[in-house]
Amino acid sequence: LWSTEIHELSSPKLGTSFSSTSCKFGNCGKESLMRFRIIVASLDVILVVVLAVEQEGSIDDGQTYGGKGENHNGYVGMGPGATPSPPQQQLAQQQHQQQQPAMDSSTPWVAAADGNLPLLQQSLQVLELPITAADENGYTLLHAAASYSHASILTWLLAVDDSNRRTTLLQAVDSEGDSALHYASTREAAEFLIRHGCDAAVHNAQGQTALESKQAELQETMQEDDDEDEDDDEDLGQLKRLVEYLQSLENRPQ
Repeated sequence: LWSTEIHELSSPKLGTSFSSTSCKFGNCGKESLMRFRIIVASLDVILVVVLAVEQEGSIDDGQTYGGKGENHNGYVGMGPGATPSPPQQQLAQQQHQQQQPAMDSSTPWVAAADGNLPLLQQSLQVLELPITAADENGYTLLHAAASYSHASILTWLLAVDDSNRRTTLLQAVDSEGDSALHYASTREAAEFLIRHGCDAAVHNAQGQTALESKQAELQETMQEDDDEDEDDDEDLGQLKRLVEYLQSLENRPQ
């Protein structure tokens, strides 16, 4: 009573073939064949989804790290739209914070003394301080730059367009009455200050001009020559040249 026909059904995705038996008794053969085709089609869909997931979880060179699809740059997935994983984000934030210099109220003066112009400019902007700012002892940025003879800082401070600010800087004295010229450590720094209008006749709280203060410093330095080294010799030479320059100013005709 029963007769069967064998139908070859093949799935190109699976690369296999299946045989189905259709029954000519009633509609059972057609229904069985339809169910079988539905099953094969479902397997095709599942296979396509699996392949897509595997491909998306891989990196450009086909390798994965830790089974999570992270490539050697610490990015999840692949392509230009990849985003950093949380550990990589934390590391990047820490590195960024380490690169940013810590700032406090003393930073501008430290930067001026170190000759670090970018940090000086940045710190003044962050702290919202003018270039004429002075600390609790009246010590200005021009004092700090003159102390260490940083030409770039001196030039930037006195290049201000506002003549009133420039005059304020040049005339400013600290709590002991010392001007920027009193603080100058080299002849070059003193020449720069004089050229921009610094007054060499200003007396400090001890009644000394910049020349008299440097002469006293030179005399004290020469008396302490027991432990001299090359650095001391260089500093002594700089001080002698500075005194000679300041002396020459007094000999100029009025």
